[in-house]
Amino acid sequence: ANETWGQGLYDSRSRGGQLALDYLLPGGAVTLSYLKRTLTFPNYTDLLREFQNAGNSAEVSGGLQDQKISEIGISGYYKKLFGGLTSSVQAYDNQKVVGANGVYGADSQKDKTLGAHAGFTGKLWRFEAQPRLAYSRLKSNQNFVRYKFFGATDPTNGDVTFIENNYSYKQYSLTLPFYFNLTRMGTALNFGYSITKRTYDARPPRNGDNSYDFSKKQSNLLNTVTLGLRKRLNEVAFMKLTYSTVVGSSNNKFEKYLPYNYTGTAIGMSFEVAY
Repeated sequence: ANETWGQGLYDSRSRGGQLALDYLLPGGAVTLSYLKRTLTFPNYTDLLREFQNAGNSAEVSGGLQDQKISEIGISGYYKKLFGGLTSSVQAYDNQKVVGANGVYGADSQKDKTLGAHAGFTGKLWRFEAQPRLAYSRLKSNQNFVRYKFFGATDPTNGDVTFIENNYSYKQYSLTLPFYFNLTRMGTALNFGYSITKRTYDARPPRNGDNSYDFSKKQSNLLNTVTLGLRKRLNEVAFMKLTYSTVVGSSNNKFEKYLPYNYTGTAIGMSFEVAY
């Protein structure tokens, strides 16, 4: 809302392709896939670097989010069971890794993600459920230097703090969608609950005064409750009305730039086609 269309900081362009091979089984299937694409941000720039290097060209301060993405995956289902495993790499073209001295070095940023999920579909009379467990692991070589206030220079008293592998984390989630079918065609009331926990490998939490607690690791928890109505329009289409409440909590209490402890609500309407 506060940016001109087409000139946003995070406007992006993506090009690439994906190949997939399906192997059919009695009662199920296995899919192998490979994806490769480039992601560019034509308007993105690092304002701090522009100030620090006013004489440099836009290519030096811009293009820092441009990256190449590759991913391999295997997924499948058998009767009421389903699951999958993916491994992806994000290799940044221009973004370098920051060192303990606050200077960007020669190594380029590279993020590796491993994801897995599994679940099943169950039906009993008018009740329908599809519980799902998921796990993701992000390993990033990018570090972080925290300056507690503008002009901070002393690393001995906590004003300047270096956090190695600041962005690496493990994340677990459980999703419990539940439907009560009102008609045989699939019109149903739905109730859903999901919980997601993310724990960082090295990042310590901050208190309200922006001081790190090095005896702990930052941990975020997200709880979501959803209520709604799913109405079947025809053999392949659904209309959904949903209301959800989300509660975010974290042992990180410094929220000047990004909230970690909050409550939110959302109302939505969607149209779904399945065939």
